[in-house]
Amino acid sequence: MTTCSDVATADLDSDLDAYSRRAARSGGRKSPAELLGYTAAATGMAFAGGDAMASVMHMTTPQTFSVGSNSLKNFLFDVDGAGAPDFFFVLGHAFYTGGGTSYGSAFAELGFAAPGRALKGPTFLADLVAGALIGPTGSFGSGPFYSVSTYSGVTSSVRGSFSPSSTGLLGFRFTGATGVPGTQYGWAQIHVAARPGPGGSASLTISEWAFENCGDSIQAGQTSGVGSCDAVSTPAPSPATPLLALLGLGAMGIRRYRERREVGLKRLAESAAPA
Repeated sequence: MTTCSDVATADLDSDLDAYSRRAARSGGRKSPAELLGYTAAATGMAFAGGDAMASVMHMTTPQTFSVGSNSLKNFLFDVDGAGAPDFFFVLGHAFYTGGGTSYGSAFAELGFAAPGRALKGPTFLADLVAGALIGPTGSFGSGPFYSVSTYSGVTSSVRGSFSPSSTGLLGFRFTGATGVPGTQYGWAQIHVAARPGPGGSASLTISEWAFENCGDSIQAGQTSGVGSCDAVSTPAPSPATPLLALLGLGAMGIRRYRERREVGLKRLAESAAPA
């Protein structure tokens, strides 16, 4: 079965052939080094090693972590899908009654057992406004998203900035494994539910999240953008293979094209060589 990547790769090979034929007919033929330079610049995204196509990565598959009545559980969350736990969540619920009184609690918090940390406010983890900058100048840590306790059915303690009455924006820092591996920054839209009474529960839902995998800062709520390590941000000289064609390849097509780049570059060099 022919895929879009196969077609796009074939088109790029055709572009290389066409360009070499034009060069052969040209009276002012360029040197092999100049031709290779044009081609490499035009296809920098495909020729670059590692994850050169780095930018804001946006995920929209909701993730929910929850516990039932009188339960305590730990959860691990992998932000970039690289297989390593980036965040450690702790959720719990407890209810006790006796002697004419009752005590209840429900909470969701970010723990210390994974390297990920959240942007802090003056007292608790910060619930950000859209557009707030998340980056290396921020203060990051762990703590409760939200916790509530009751005594004899009356609320006695509330901690945390993420009220169950609304969703919030959490800024975070983690050790990313894509793009430029290392410290990366992102945000998550979260909702906490906490019912401390009998038969209660606690849950944390991440409805969407995004991170900038060049290690650059990101704005809360930002879902797209080109990072400093993305070759797309460098204009290609002309004549050149269009970068839009490369963008249409997808990950598999880019890998295939990288594997075949040496052949294409060799053809260009040979066509430019004096007869």
